[in-house]
Amino acid sequence: LLPPEYAMIELNGELIAPVEFPSMETCRSILGTTTATGNDNNGAESATVELGKLILDKDNQTPIMILGNHELKGTAVQLKDPFCLMQKEYDNKNKNNHRNQEELQSYQIIGIVKQKFLFTSYPKVIMR
Repeated sequence: LLPPEYAMIELNGELIAPVEFPSMETCRSILGTTTATGNDNNGAESATVELGKLILDKDNQTPIMILGNHELKGTAVQLKDPFCLMQKEYDNKNKNNHRNQEELQSYQIIGIVKQKFLFTSYPKVIMR
């Protein structure tokens, strides 16, 4: 069984996240729901907020990314040398649940990256 295939995104410039992410109630009111909930490494509640959308144009496989009121058009590029995504596996015998270097047990391959979506042009402003 082969691991799932992923793609990466390459942007020119910076993608600046909000200084403070909105509360869970604000996320639900804007997005309908948060995309994921859980605990971060420190035990605090965390949520994933959608920053934008990535759409592949079916006619010519052109990636289009919409971030807020900006639209970027890019190109799909096959990587010369694919690489794998790995996840650290820890030994959970420690009662404190602190992740020290000694507790690292192994790495698990969770996916393969074979292509990237390259966005090199300036974004187009979308009027809503």
